[in-house]
Amino acid sequence: MTKKKTGWLQCVVFLMVAVFTAGCSKETGTTMKGLSIENDISYNYVLSSSLSMASGFAADLGVCTVDSADTEEGVLSASAALLVDITSGEVVYQKNPHMKLYPASTTKIMTGLVALENADLDKVASIDESIRIDEDNVWICDFRVGDVITLEQALYGAIVNSGNDAAIIVATTVAGSIQAFADLMNERALEIGATNSHFVNPHGLTNEQHYTTAYDLYLIFNEAIKNDEFVKIASTVKYSTSFTRKSYTIVPTWTNGNQFINGSVTPPNGMKVICGKTGYTEAAGYCLVILSESPSNGHQYISVILNAPSRDSLYNQMSYLLEKASYR
Repeated sequence: MTKKKTGWLQCVVFLMVAVFTAGCSKETGTTMKGLSIENDISYNYVLSSSLSMASGFAADLGVCTVDSADTEEGVLSASAALLVDITSGEVVYQKNPHMKLYPASTTKIMTGLVALENADLDKVASIDESIRIDEDNVWICDFRVGDVITLEQALYGAIVNSGNDAAIIVATTVAGSIQAFADLMNERALEIGATNSHFVNPHGLTNEQHYTTAYDLYLIFNEAIKNDEFVKIASTVKYSTSFTRKSYTIVPTWTNGNQFINGSVTPPNGMKVICGKTGYTEAAGYCLVILSESPSNGHQYISVILNAPSRDSLYNQMSYLLEKASYR
C-alpha cells in the first residue's frame, strides 16, 4: 500500500473515532438557558447521515457535516447561526448548526407549513377555551371564544403578528387539538429530515420538550417557502382584516415584526429580504429565519440566527450574514 493511501485511511479512521467518542461522552446533554436534552443518539445520527438524508430529498440541499463553532471565530455571539445558498446548495457559514435550542415563534414556520398542507384557507376556524394562555407578557391577537374567523385570518395573525392565540386557533382548526397538531408537526419534521427537532405546541412558548436546531429550521423553512401562500403571508408588511364578534365587527391591522420586512432595518449591500419569521422568549433569546436574494448573482439564501442576546444584536448579526451573501 502506498504512503498516500495509508495517510488517507488514517484520516478516515481518525474521523470515525472522533464521532464515536463524541457520542460516548459523559456529556450527553446540551444545556442552554435551562434547556437540557439528550443529544447522544440524535446528534450523531445527524453527523453521520446528513449527506445520505439530504440526497434522498433534493440534490441542492445544504449539508452541515460538522457541528462547529464560528467558521470565523468570535464573529457572532448568537448560540447558533447558519447561512445557506439554496440556489447552489452550499453552506456559506455555520455556527453550532446542530445545537438543540428553543425556537420561540420561529416554530410558526412549521405551524404555517402543516396548516397549508392540511386544510383550506377559507375553513371556518375553531375557537375554544384552549386559546387561553396562562402566561404573562405573551403576545396575542386577542381573539376570543365565539369570534368568527377563517383559517387564513388565523394564519396571518400567527405569522405576521406572531399571535400565540392565533397559532392555537390554527392548530385546533386543522387537527382538532393542540396535541394532534403537534403530532402532525413532528411527522412532517421527520419527513423533511429535521430529526433534531420536537414540537409540543404550535406557537413556541417554552417547553423543555419543544426544541429545534439552526439546521433543522433551515430544512423546515426551505420546505415552507416552496408554498407560494406561505411566502405571501410571511412577506406581508401589514395585514388588515375584519371579523365578527357577537353583534359587531372587529377591524384589526397587524404589522410584521420582522424589521427587515417592515422597513425598520435596511439589509446591507442591496440584499433583498423576501420573507421570514422572528421569535423571542426569555429562554430562547432573539431568533430570526429569513429568505433573501443577492443582487450580485441572483442567488437566494436562507439564514438562521438562534438565541441572540438582544434585538439589536439579532439584526446586526443577521446583517453580517446577509453581507457575506452579497459579496458572493
